[in-house]
Amino acid sequence: MIVTKTMWNARALLMVLMSFLATGESCWYTMNGRADHCHSLARRLGFYQNEEYYAFLIAAGLAKCVENKRTGVKKMHMLSDQWENMIKAENAENAEQFFQFDTKRFDLDAVINGETQINKCRFDHLAIRIGVKKAGESYAASVSDQIREDIAPPNISGLLSMQRSLCRNVRRMTYDVIVEDQDLFETLAIEYEINKNRRARERAEAKASSLGKRQRPPSTTATENGVRNKEGVFGTEEATALLQSLSLEERDILLTEVVVGNTSKKDSLLQFRNVRNRTVESYVRVPANKTDQSFERSAAWLDTAIKANAGEGVSKFKSAKRTMKYLGKKFKDASREALKEMKLMSPGQMNEIQMGAMWTAGDVSSKNARRNILKHLRHHFGKHSFAPEYKVQMLCEGHTKVTTGFIDLPKTKEGARVRIHYSQKNIADELAAQLERQLANKKITDPSRIKRIDTMAGGDHGEGAFIF
Repeated sequence: MIVTKTMWNARALLMVLMSFLATGESCWYTMNGRADHCHSLARRLGFYQNEEYYAFLIAAGLAKCVENKRTGVKKMHMLSDQWENMIKAENAENAEQFFQFDTKRFDLDAVINGETQINKCRFDHLAIRIGVKKAGESYAASVSDQIREDIAPPNISGLLSMQRSLCRNVRRMTYDVIVEDQDLFETLAIEYEINKNRRARERAEAKASSLGKRQRPPSTTATENGVRNKEGVFGTEEATALLQSLSLEERDILLTEVVVGNTSKKDSLLQFRNVRNRTVESYVRVPANKTDQSFERSAAWLDTAIKANAGEGVSKFKSAKRTMKYLGKKFKDASREALKEMKLMSPGQMNEIQMGAMWTAGDVSSKNARRNILKHLRHHFGKHSFAPEYKVQMLCEGHTKVTTGFIDLPKTKEGARVRIHYSQKNIADELAAQLERQLANKKITDPSRIKRIDTMAGGDHGEGAFIF
């Protein structure tokens, strides 16, 4: 098999987690078959659906789909040699110490329940042992012995975050594989549900026969899929199976019923407990508004979002304050326009050129006078509303006259007029002033001694303005 770049990436992500698992104690895992038990490698890697697990293995080149030529039925086939090559490539020296492969034929349900195995229910399970065998400790010789003795996999700190990282990073790979062969994975999902219902029926019949009377198998509340049984619990797998059985249109209908049924126009907040993250999350219904008037009529959702963001022990004031700070940084121009319309004008920082023009227009030449005026201006407009004094000082000494003005640009698509403020100096006068300063610094009184003058111009697009 030629290992492609996608396969290398998938195998590298898988080996990161498997190497992490190898730091724990030795434990056996089934690599194929059902994934609804703790001894399944799929469950240990963080996959809760057989379809996603097998799709990832196909993307990594560790499994392939084999079609029965006689029946036309497709089955998953594990590539044992590719598994061994992958592990040896990453752990050439310690591969046998941390990893071991085995094949056992047994009835999983019977082993789990401690019952006598039935030949027709036996299945060839490919198993892998991951972890370190500590000296003086006894470990199960096979995966079936481990399940029979009810030995749970070891707890490893940080495993949950590693599982989430793997599933998040390989999601695109698995989706691509599923889309390419959708019929196969739909068949796998249907087969999983059929086997699940069959096992539930067999357990019910066995329980009835042990009681000495005939009982009906447990009825389902939802379903043709066996989504929820009376004796079971509606958990993550059942919820995922239900969603997988729905079309996109049916999912939209279900989501609408959940949101509308739990919220109202007055209270647009939907809160629920995230089972995976064990946190309480909030969702707010946000209407679409085309005009300012419609936004003001339906702006209550914003107040609700600020309250939800505050959380427990945090005031609404603090939540609103950090929201405003974020909006001010993210949408500077829009924030300034809004403040202007509210007559709370908060322009950007007045740069040194603009301040020089202000002092020149006001005929303020004394440093103490400028400081006293700035003291009052900064108190009113803010500490950082004006350029530092040393920049203005450099600009005011020996520099030429600064003229200011503005240019009105045409209206944009949004309808707002744009006004550009500018400051400029006469380039010829500025060059003459700079040349005079250089001659004075060099103490050159005879200009005929100068053979050549090099001038250099540059531009700088600073904080929202271009300076040439």
